[in-house]
Amino acid sequence: MTLAILPLALALAALQTEPAVPAAPPAETAEPAKSAAMIEALANKPAMARQPRLIGDFDPAYTAEQRAAGMQGQGRIGLVISAAGAVVEADIQFSSAPPELDAAALAAARTLKFVPAADKAGKAIAVPAVLPFSFEAADGHPMFVTRVEAAFGDAARAAGEHGKVVIEGKVGADGRLIDAVVAQSSRAPTLDAAALDAANASRFRPYRDGAGKPIALPIRVPFGFDNYRTPGPGGGILRYRCDQFTRDEDWWAAHWPTSEKREFYTMMLGISALSQDMLAQPAQFRQKMAAFELRYAAARMHCAARPDKLFVDVMEIEGPIARRMAEKAK
Repeated sequence: MTLAILPLALALAALQTEPAVPAAPPAETAEPAKSAAMIEALANKPAMARQPRLIGDFDPAYTAEQRAAGMQGQGRIGLVISAAGAVVEADIQFSSAPPELDAAALAAARTLKFVPAADKAGKAIAVPAVLPFSFEAADGHPMFVTRVEAAFGDAARAAGEHGKVVIEGKVGADGRLIDAVVAQSSRAPTLDAAALDAANASRFRPYRDGAGKPIALPIRVPFGFDNYRTPGPGGGILRYRCDQFTRDEDWWAAHWPTSEKREFYTMMLGISALSQDMLAQPAQFRQKMAAFELRYAAARMHCAARPDKLFVDVMEIEGPIARRMAEKAK
């Protein structure tokens, strides 16, 4: 089973704090100045009693050529939604997608209409928001002829290394990658190297023009390394032991800024959001979020003391829910 609740968790994080920094190492540059519209929206956010609600669908353009070329990725857009429900500002906060898809997501976001946010008196107000987006090529990746899985060695698992790697390159006429590079790093050199080796060993179906001639279009190939995912019933959550959880948490804390949360954390936050009804009562969001943080920290302490236990058995509230969800999916 895959407990995929990332878009919801990203939206929750937007309500909790300022937008997170991208997944690249922090740069020694000044933070860009906020616009007048963003300053007003941020000032209004504490008074928000009703969240903005999207009218219609968010459907960025995604052409057949882009799908066939393997262009894909996901990210989030920072918005300012006016008191009239219009998008007055939209910027990419983070993305693993190519620039063409970022542009499509931004273009679609700027045309959206919302039922505006409101304060306790029912007055419409301008507020900031985060809009997740995702472009997924059909069938995972339609260009694969032979996909070689990246090696996830015991030494890397024992060190707690995990995360996502994205390899970027072009597909040559013979189906091999040309000029493959690590476009998104996991910050674990062994995992980056394993992903690069797997991408270079894989074989792809080149995209062809109308005359049948191969075209070297860019391609991005994602690889996921997650210790809580293992083959078998329940997708691994029923086998995720405290000793591995502790190693994973320690490694992540040593290599990523506190603003970047690992996938397992966001998954548990998504479960918490659904079970605690966080989004239905924005006024209680901070209190419920703080309670989740305390439970997650307590689970980490318990796991450090009892490495033989399963994580789902030490995390209060969300642990039993995750167990039931995994058991139903067996």
